[in-house]
Amino acid sequence: MVFQMAMSAAEKKARAQARALIERNDELLRLAGDYFSAQSAADKTIARYDERAAGIAADRDSELAKWRAARARAATAMIDAGANRPEVATRLGITVPKLSKLLKADGALGGAGAGAPRNDGDTAGSGPDEHGGQEQHDNANQPGSWQG
Repeated sequence: MVFQMAMSAAEKKARAQARALIERNDELLRLAGDYFSAQSAADKTIARYDERAAGIAADRDSELAKWRAARARAATAMIDAGANRPEVATRLGITVPKLSKLLKADGALGGAGAGAPRNDGDTAGSGPDEHGGQEQHDNANQPGSWQG
């Protein structure tokens, strides 16, 4: 009888330990499920924001293309009005190579562009300007200034 009671106590203890392990495992599985649910939600959120960012970037690029074309038209009009490229570049605060790049990239080489003799010694397309190809303005960091 004593032996049966001792077995019962050991058996009860083993069963309690097994139950505790099962409960712990269930809790860990539930927590892992919470983790993966949160990860899935985060992935969906990231994808949604990436789509929105791509749309914004496309809108930005479209707007910038419009403004680049407008800048090229204005520069071309200055040349057509009789100003030479160095004069136009100086007035616009850019280098002559940058001006030539702007006119060439936007196909705005109107009347004083392709086919017209150049009187300024400009070497358009010969590489980046002295600022590494970046347009420089005295007011480049001022509100409302544009660099592109």
